[in-house]
Amino acid sequence: MPGAVLLAATTDAEGNELWITDGTAGGTTLLKDTVPGKDGGNPQSAVVVGGRAFFLANNLLWVDGTPGSTGTATAPDVHPSFSALVPFGGNVLFSGFRESAPTDVEFWISDGTDAGMHVVADVVPGDDGSNPLFVTAAGDHAFFVATTADGIGLWVTDGTSMGTSLVKQSVVDTFAAAIFEMARLGDRSVVFTVGTGELRTLWVSDGTPAGTRQLGGECPSGNDCGPRELFSFQDKVIFNLDDGVHGVELWQTDGTDAGTGMIADLAPGAASFTLGYLVAAFGGELFFVGCEATHGCEPWLFDPGPDDQCPDDPVKLAPGDCGCGIPDVDADGSGISDCLVGAEMRARIDALSALITAATPPKTKADRPAFKAALTAIRGALATMLSYCDAHARTLPDVKADLRKVKKAVKRFGQTRAAKRPKDKALALLTTLRGTIVIP
Repeated sequence: MPGAVLLAATTDAEGNELWITDGTAGGTTLLKDTVPGKDGGNPQSAVVVGGRAFFLANNLLWVDGTPGSTGTATAPDVHPSFSALVPFGGNVLFSGFRESAPTDVEFWISDGTDAGMHVVADVVPGDDGSNPLFVTAAGDHAFFVATTADGIGLWVTDGTSMGTSLVKQSVVDTFAAAIFEMARLGDRSVVFTVGTGELRTLWVSDGTPAGTRQLGGECPSGNDCGPRELFSFQDKVIFNLDDGVHGVELWQTDGTDAGTGMIADLAPGAASFTLGYLVAAFGGELFFVGCEATHGCEPWLFDPGPDDQCPDDPVKLAPGDCGCGIPDVDADGSGISDCLVGAEMRARIDALSALITAATPPKTKADRPAFKAALTAIRGALATMLSYCDAHARTLPDVKADLRKVKKAVKRFGQTRAAKRPKDKALALLTTLRGTIVIP
């Protein structure tokens, strides 16, 4: 189905059914009339796996890859519950139950055939079931939330019974009483929220107990401030959060404390900006409806720019002037980042040292023009460096005074025949000065 879109549509003849379109009138057709007549099957959760459409309709799992074909309602005695279909390899995952045991809701897998549909793991044997929620695939594993006699817990599976295990139970340590949302993070992990009522915290898990932990601290501004509306985007998770200072704003996390932060203060101050509905990623950009006081709820676009070249820096996406982990700060407002000012001054010190080292007092009358030219070059370099210090006084506060000492030594160097001592002093002063200039 490349280039096609699946959608639920209602007609007088078929009712609400699943259609497929390529964006043209001629390329729009009914995929399957699951319930003949005007009532319709009310299709939901359509996904494409291996070129076939899997969807829920009339409380059954359907698979159909060809418009106009007969279609297949797989395992008519198995009914998916309130969980959405989740692609997993060449299969789909979902919560469901057999008609003979409607309360035994467990975690199922299907390859689109009756023989290939079965319970992944009977987490709670018997008639009660574990009521799996928030099924989320991440690479070759899938995470879900299940309820047992011990409480609500996070589980992980590779799609087999033997490969299904409990990651962390709700009553262990400070793991809160409920899990509310979950989103994929990269190829192996998930980010989810846990808590009670409106008080929620952000957690990350790689499917192991040791790799399951809380991100950040407790909700700082009291109730109704925790993370929510989690959405996977590239290698991060986007969400809403009120940090107690900026109101509700758009945040992101890469699964680390350092990589968790506010994207931007879109509603400045304590006002709030909330991530609404219609969230979709396309072409490296995130499209969503955002709501704030000035414009109300309107379409927004988030473009993260180039790929993150500084994965360990929560602020910078690219090295910039100063490199990853170092802010491109311009303290004196000169238009040049402070890190470049220091590096530039060091380079000028090196160049001046080279000029002084090369300058040799004349031994004969014929040597005097060359020595005079060398002194002129040295004095010109010093004058330029002193002007550079004036332009960057806040970044280079003490350098000018040291350069004046160098200038004094250079003056003596040009006035005395015993020039070695002032020359050595000038070079020693420059070496010491170079060491005091900190490059961030």
